[in-house]
Amino acid sequence: MDGGEDDRVSFLNRWLPSLLRLLVMVVDPGTVRTVDPAEWGDAIVVLEYGQVEVEYPGGGLQRFGRGDVLWFDGLAPLAIRNLGSVPAVLAAVSRNRPA
Repeated sequence: MDGGEDDRVSFLNRWLPSLLRLLVMVVDPGTVRTVDPAEWGDAIVVLEYGQVEVEYPGGGLQRFGRGDVLWFDGLAPLAIRNLGSVPAVLAAVSRNRPA
């Protein structure tokens, strides 16, 4: 891998075994999405497109850009903000739990 755009991790348009589930979240420009811990519990999240700012308890903020890999378990983020001018797309892969 040479660090080029083709080396980015992506979960979109990939085959996943049945023991995994894919959740795709689109955050429109200028909007805020609250984070449901149950939705993201053990997920590995890739920011597929755009840029976001994640807000944590106590007022902490962290910015992420396209290709960044996130892990929210144990961090309890409160919200995801899209401060950009294009939709931000996050793809999360987690264990598929039986109903």
